[in-house]
Amino acid sequence: LAAADLDASHSNRTIVFLGSVQYLSDAFGGGAAASGGVGHGDRREATVAVVARLRRFFDRVLYAVRDVDVDGVLTMPSGITEHYYRRSAASLLAAAAAAAATRLGEREGPEE
Repeated sequence: LAAADLDASHSNRTIVFLGSVQYLSDAFGGGAAASGGVGHGDRREATVAVVARLRRFFDRVLYAVRDVDVDGVLTMPSGITEHYYRRSAASLLAAAAAAAATRLGEREGPEE
């Protein structure tokens, strides 16, 4: 898609892969199931090749679930997602938010 739709004269773009728990080497390297049981080294080489093609169009490649280090691919930072609000973490988040709000108020200085 990128080759058909994007101007290759520059790569000043970011592409983000998230919303899945699929490892980088499985997604870009074909994975063991998809590739007939190839070894980890073969998946890494395939992953590096896909990233090289992406880097022609994107100078920043962010991926959520990295299992291999590949030059040019950074881990997509994850924020606080809805799943943390469910369960017992909700009280911890509320306490952290209250503490942050208190500290912010202290930094603003005295009221006039």
